[in-house]
Amino acid sequence: MTAEDLMRANLIALAQTFATAKGWSLATVSKQIHGNQAFLSEYFAGRMAPRVDTYFTMIDRLRAEWPKGTKWPVTASIPKLGKKVENQRAAA
Repeated sequence: MTAEDLMRANLIALAQTFATAKGWSLATVSKQIHGNQAFLSEYFAGRMAPRVDTYFTMIDRLRAEWPKGTKWPVTASIPKLGKKVENQRAAA
């Protein structure tokens, strides 16, 4: 499985769990974590993909707003993506 496949699977699991716990649609979650309400449906359908730093920003936003009492789903580790990506994430 590629890093992109892992990121897609992780984001699907997290966004769906988050949406269910909040009682929100995926469009609302998409607007909240990405700014575009259509992004998640397009991403899940494979029609678009975020930059790596955008992916991690979305995960960080989910983490910050995660509903108390809701278990974080088991997600796959993303392979090391390189120093440049890690430095950009640390600076964000």
